Amino acid sequence: MIEELAKFFADHDYRWRIGGVMKVPDEIEIEAMLDKCAEELYDGAVGDRITTGRLIVEKRQRTHDVYVYTGSYQ
Repeated sequence: MIEELAKFFADHDYRWRIGGVMKVPDEIEIEAMLDKCAEELYDGAVGDRITTGRLIVEKRQRTHDVYVYTGSYQ
């Protein structure tokens, strides 16, 4: 899944500020962000979520669902 996220971010030129520089995150950076989100959600309730860097991470009973925000539809 992380490889697919990295490819999607690269294909759509979605960038994060990393080390003060705007860049497309690589697999390592995406995995680190997902790990950080999972850690922050650890003691939360099912359905709690974090949105950061176009990622939406939602706590489930045993795992986390991950979504990518691509924009609004009108």
